[in-house]
Amino acid sequence: MELFIFFKSQSKSNKCKFEFFKYQTIEHLSTSLKRGISDYHIDIKTYSKKEFNPLSLEKEGKILETLDLEDTIKESKLLEVYRNIIINNLLHDHLETDGDLELHFKKLLKINEATLPVFFYVIKDEGKVYFKKSSDNKLFMKNKYALILKRDEATEFKKENLMMLDMNFDFYINEDEIIMKSPFSFELILQYDHVYKKHKEDVVAKIKSVNVIKNFEGFESACNEAKYYRAFKKVVIDTDFKTSFSNQKFIKKLQKDTENKIKWDDKSKKVEIEDLHIKTVLHIFNGLIGIDIYDEIVTFNEKFKLPS
Repeated sequence: MELFIFFKSQSKSNKCKFEFFKYQTIEHLSTSLKRGISDYHIDIKTYSKKEFNPLSLEKEGKILETLDLEDTIKESKLLEVYRNIIINNLLHDHLETDGDLELHFKKLLKINEATLPVFFYVIKDEGKVYFKKSSDNKLFMKNKYALILKRDEATEFKKENLMMLDMNFDFYINEDEIIMKSPFSFELILQYDHVYKKHKEDVVAKIKSVNVIKNFEGFESACNEAKYYRAFKKVVIDTDFKTSFSNQKFIKKLQKDTENKIKWDDKSKKVEIEDLHIKTVLHIFNGLIGIDIYDEIVTFNEKFKLPS
């Protein structure tokens, strides 16, 4: 069993600084930690499982969202670095790049060397790795002037830092899967907004290559708004984007219902889209909007929504 603490700068720039510390030994805590992990697994046995979906409305209730580990590592350089530190024990400074993102990791020899705020902590036990988002306020309580007494004797303990571990983990990783109790904390720890942005850029490049949107430059510019990034994550790179507009009954009805804000040009064989309906087009690309057997436009799964 091993315990890591990760620290991170609060900067929103593309240069992310991390510090990490691994405890040499936590044998004296192993019984308590194993009990906490056991209680956690007993609790989540009552949860249902589903694949992680960034657009899902079902964020409440007893639901665990899952992702394939290897697929996620391919998308997230940050997760790969975490795995190298935690699983592979590559306990040294790291400098990694992920597109335009720079990841700086510094190993701490002592925990009081930390210069950055606490970000999260990790417990590794029996092939599973448990993550919990935390903060300086939650993890380290500064008690420079406080006295801590034994309950049975008035014996003073001189400790400047107390540490509290919350065993209600946000997510954990086994050999092949990520299981999330808190997708929100998962996204923060993995900086998943960067994954969404990269995927959006790949999808837009593929759409450009098939030459199906008439006013592509306007479409591309509008898609640079961060509010669309999650929606793009549901669009598969290998989607046949031309086929998405091949049903003429669908296109004509779509044109009528949107009052020509989505419009098909017969001459160029391309679709023209006003910014207002970029969300609608993304719904079409990810298969959530189409035409039913009665030639009516329908939303196939109302459990998903695009950001307003």
